[in-house]
Amino acid sequence: MVNRLKSRLERRSADRADVPATADAPERAAIIDELRRRIERIAARGAHGRPEEAPMPAPRREEELPGGTEQTAFGPVHVRIAMYELGHRHGSAPIDAFVGAGPALAALARLPDLAAAPAGGALFIDTETTGLAGGTGTLPFLVGVARLIEGRGFLVEQFLCRDPSEERAQLERVRERLAAATHLVSFNGRAFDVPLLNTRFVMHRLVNPAYALPHLDLLHVARRIFGRRLDDRSLGALETAILGFRRVDDIPGHAIPAAYADFLRGGPLYPMVAIFEHNALDLVALAALGGVLARMYADPESVEHAADHLGLARSAFAFGQSDTGFRHLDGAAERGFGADRTAALLMAAAEASRRREWGKARDLLLDVVAVEPDDAFANLGLAKLYEHRFHDFAAAARYAMRAAVAEGEEASERRLARLARKGWRRE
Repeated sequence: MVNRLKSRLERRSADRADVPATADAPERAAIIDELRRRIERIAARGAHGRPEEAPMPAPRREEELPGGTEQTAFGPVHVRIAMYELGHRHGSAPIDAFVGAGPALAALARLPDLAAAPAGGALFIDTETTGLAGGTGTLPFLVGVARLIEGRGFLVEQFLCRDPSEERAQLERVRERLAAATHLVSFNGRAFDVPLLNTRFVMHRLVNPAYALPHLDLLHVARRIFGRRLDDRSLGALETAILGFRRVDDIPGHAIPAAYADFLRGGPLYPMVAIFEHNALDLVALAALGGVLARMYADPESVEHAADHLGLARSAFAFGQSDTGFRHLDGAAERGFGADRTAALLMAAAEASRRREWGKARDLLLDVVAVEPDDAFANLGLAKLYEHRFHDFAAAARYAMRAAVAEGEEASERRLARLARKGWRRE
């Protein structure tokens, strides 16, 4: 091939030998010289090997990956299966506590449909992907799902694309598991995992059953319950702070996309083994965390921190379970100090007012100002109660004058002017 290129170049030069010189002749000569040099480099590589290319990776034994290959209607997919006994503990938390957790989790997630959903119908789901951007360029190369099997344990199934060409077979297996589920359990799955999977289903012209299922996203629940106490509500941080579990030699999430890319290029298999374990631990942590959250909600005595009581109470009131909410507020007032105790009393007063229990609301707010005389929100609440419910305009004005920070200067002045028209006299 090189000889043919040289012959063509020589003929082209001969054909132009008798062409009169022009202004760009030097430029043509430079181009021809460069082409000759390129041909010589190509010829040298053909004669002496290909030193510019990286050596081929050593052959790997794919069977060293945990699990094995399954055939689907769309080709092969690699599957790893693991079973955890029902008595298995993730740190201090038993995973079988998720059984019977439905009513409490329904309240915490504000999803009434979950109250009667069977624990065995829950499909726990977590993906490992080639990036966090989402969209059509992100591949969920490993999809892990798990479910509780009565009398047996917690079954984890993981579907791996050893090559992107296996994605359709992977999605078919995932679709089968989704179709058999009554609801989903994830951690940030509503915003990331399920929309990403839906994109992949659409690309392969497959139906995604996940969008028809109620979805318990424990990230949102964790933010409501622990947001006042914990700055970091990632799953790893919750494992440490709530479940008493600390991972050892775990592959960090940010390193997973690069590890998979290296695997596709023929790199070592051991990072993929670590990714399988990371994904399985995420799924086990979901079951353990769901059980702990449900116990905290249903049993206020088991809650250690006043700040957690406040998050639980707020969820109870939002779900219409006021008795449970007040039990948590009592716990917060008993265990809390300073801002936590004040927040508990203010929340209890607001709920009492909503229930038209005016005397109870007043007494709770008076408890706040007894300790924090300048608390603007407590003073504003008392000003409203004394003006509109007890018609004690002098008392309403006394508290209104301390509530300007909460109400705003203009609104406070209007309130005082209105109280003056109703009979209050400034001293």
